Amino acid sequence: MFNVDEGYCTIDLKDADKIPPLVLNMLIQLGPAVKYMALFTDVLMWKNPSASVLAVLLWITLCTWTQKWLVFGLPCLCFVKLASNWLSTSILRRRREASECSRASQLGQDLNVAKGIQPSKPVSMHDTVHHLQQIQTWWFSHCQWRHLSSYANQQVAHYLLIYIWPLWAALNFILGSHGIFALAGTWFLVASSPWYQLVLVALKNNPVLYHYTRALLDYSICLFTYLGQETHSSVKTASHRGATQLPSTSLSSSSQKPKEGYRCEVSLLFEIYQNQRYWFGLGWTESLLQSEREPWTDNQLKPIISKDEYKLPKETRSTLQDLDTHVKRTIIKSWVWTDRDWWIDMTGELEDKVDRDGWQYGDNGWLHLMSKPGPCSFTRRRKWCRRAKLIEKQLIITDKDE
Repeated sequence: MFNVDEGYCTIDLKDADKIPPLVLNMLIQLGPAVKYMALFTDVLMWKNPSASVLAVLLWITLCTWTQKWLVFGLPCLCFVKLASNWLSTSILRRRREASECSRASQLGQDLNVAKGIQPSKPVSMHDTVHHLQQIQTWWFSHCQWRHLSSYANQQVAHYLLIYIWPLWAALNFILGSHGIFALAGTWFLVASSPWYQLVLVALKNNPVLYHYTRALLDYSICLFTYLGQETHSSVKTASHRGATQLPSTSLSSSSQKPKEGYRCEVSLLFEIYQNQRYWFGLGWTESLLQSEREPWTDNQLKPIISKDEYKLPKETRSTLQDLDTHVKRTIIKSWVWTDRDWWIDMTGELEDKVDRDGWQYGDNGWLHLMSKPGPCSFTRRRKWCRRAKLIEKQLIITDKDE
């Protein structure tokens, strides 16, 4: 999971060994931004209609009363943020004091292990990849404009824009700049709604509107044929000039000197889950059913080895030699633990989500997790965490150095 303050990321050890550190570091830095972009695509795709309607109303009010929003809205947002921070801090302080009092009153021996709390609402690497896939799906489903790359489609679009221009000018005079921005943003937000698609299909299947649009398009093509031919010839000459300049550009880029060696460090937070089941007469043991999860799993419920056997990969070296420039590049990847030992994740203790030892108790199907065992609690799990650092550096050796 991502820790914004320290720059940590949780990821499976096998996946971390396959991803280049530069790409991994980029995903860590862009993880929160990708999360908010995925939430925005959810609004655009109308997965939550209430949130999408609220976004449309907020956009219209922002464009209509821009000055009032800037004068009164921004200070109000700051006051609300400060009030929420103060309220959450006071509530957490009271819960922590109550938890310390109850813990002091309890009897029993505590585990001799370290405990820690992760930041609230972190983003995991799996979530970041899922968000990227969601953004990619929305992008490719709403990129009909890429079909305008051909010359004929561009000409049709230009003719339509010329005929639409009087209507566009009238809307600007009537609505003004604020109204135009409100109208354009509303159309952008509503374009993916189900009822908008239904209305659009109904208009496309209307024969009267279809023949009228077709006649207008044919008339525009006949009227501006000569202008289109001149534009086409100018495009050809520009393309030929660009083609003649391409070899010189490639030659200049190929003559660049090789880059110096680099060093990249990525901080990672490994998470593993310890799973146990309750058996009458035996208590809590790691003897689980064959059809369920293993005693030790990752956050995707994939079986892994125990925390005592969890080892970092060994140092790897890969050498690339360029025979033309006589330069040898050696890439070294090494792993280092930054924590001495594994520690129990106590995130959620103040919210009564885990007990004093970090356990969550569930029913026979690992559902309805709670912080205290009940009469129907037959399973439990807790999270262990440990930080590590992936270091990649490149060494450049020439013939003179040898």
